[in-house]
Amino acid sequence: MPPSPPAAGMAPARAALAGNPSDGYGGAVLALCLPALAARVEVAPAAAWR
Repeated sequence: MPPSPPAAGMAPARAALAGNPSDGYGGAVLALCLPALAARVEVAPAAAWR
């Protein structure tokens, strides 16, 4: 089986100014995404199993 290519992902931080996160399900929320404070991750296949 050939090795898989690396995979990467990013999730920006979110600042809610009014409302609760659960209010987004039918309620009202005022929130902003803050890309400068994002979490980033990259995974790649290991050279060997341990």
